[in-house]
Amino acid sequence: RPVSMHGCPSPAGRRDALPEPLVVARAEEFRRLDGVLRERFALGHVGRERRVLVETKGRGAQGLTEHFLRVRFPDSDPGKGLVPAELVGTDGALALARLRHD
Repeated sequence: RPVSMHGCPSPAGRRDALPEPLVVARAEEFRRLDGVLRERFALGHVGRERRVLVETKGRGAQGLTEHFLRVRFPDSDPGKGLVPAELVGTDGALALARLRHD
């Protein structure tokens, strides 16, 4: 029977725990909902300018905005660091950006 770090039985070992198929189904539903909400969040930023902390180099570089939105630069190499970008579209939950040259 699973035991927590505090020495008490964990919820996973309780006899009245939910059936595994129900737990699996709920987890799948939460993952689906997470994807829908992340995509909606990304769509809400299209057309806006954001600062992006670029984490990878080269064409298709990716980074994060100050709102923790994952961004990709499909047509340019923005270099590393904090860069101004215009969010021009989405690919699922990923925002697509164009480097701003202000």
